[in-house]
Amino acid sequence: MKDSIKWEDNFLLIDDCYQLINYIGDSKFQQSDIQNYWYTKFSIPFKNGLNTLSLLHLLNVVVSNGRYYSLNPDIKFKDLIEFQDALTNQLFEYAKRYIIDSIPFDRISFNTTNQGYYFARNAVALSWSGLINFLTNLNILNVFDKNYLIIKSPRLEDLIINHRIKASRNIKAITPDSLRILLEKQNTIGFVSEKYAMQYEKERLRNLNIENLPKQISLLDVTQGFDILSFQSLQSQDYDRFIEVKTFNNFYFYMSNNEYQTAKSLGDKYYLYLVKHLDNDQKFVIEEVCNPYLKLQNKNDWSIQATDFKITSRRI
Repeated sequence: MKDSIKWEDNFLLIDDCYQLINYIGDSKFQQSDIQNYWYTKFSIPFKNGLNTLSLLHLLNVVVSNGRYYSLNPDIKFKDLIEFQDALTNQLFEYAKRYIIDSIPFDRISFNTTNQGYYFARNAVALSWSGLINFLTNLNILNVFDKNYLIIKSPRLEDLIINHRIKASRNIKAITPDSLRILLEKQNTIGFVSEKYAMQYEKERLRNLNIENLPKQISLLDVTQGFDILSFQSLQSQDYDRFIEVKTFNNFYFYMSNNEYQTAKSLGDKYYLYLVKHLDNDQKFVIEEVCNPYLKLQNKNDWSIQATDFKITSRRI
């Protein structure tokens, strides 16, 4: 049964799945029993129910002795909400690799309005469309703007980030500017600087009695023009401090055109955190530069030098 899962086909909606589970109850059953029940209760094609049974078997919600199937007595739930929670737990326990395979890593971006990572529906391979719909039905993913899916579950976000950190980053569609930034982020000292910046920012928020935590979006999206989202003050309702982290050991750093234009757009909400590594004892100093687009114009403090040129052919 486990091998018969068709990830491209739809599974039952959670309400219908719960109804099916309640029908099974404490009894032992065969597929034919479910099929006979199906035709009297559901207008949904039986293949969706069969696909769901295969998924429940994979998730160890349904167990088998080789001939009969029954519910796993260790899975406890009293109502639909508890059933949904139990199903979600089992999904992250037994189907991690399928979830990871279904997510289009190279198309994930961060949406500052919805404050979450998202990707386009059409970026999902058809071979995984059924699983993606199931994750949406479980509220692990949410639909927004009709054509996009936002990652709602912190567990899914953590799963993706941990996998991304461990895996070699295989970016299929990326601009040259983004590629340079990505290579910088892969550099060990770059990662360490962002780690220090997160520690520093958490401490700053604690000192202001702000309970919210900063969010390091650069772990999945290096194209936003900043690395960390945070809060300016106790009055902040949403993210309103946008932080780009730069290693500053040699008293210079590189800034991409995207970062520069983002700093211009965000003004006083945009900060550079210049991280100076003092020694090997994990000591560091961070200099904050608010509104760097404006501050960097001061030629007494900063010198800007062009190091790259974009050259476009006119011979078209």
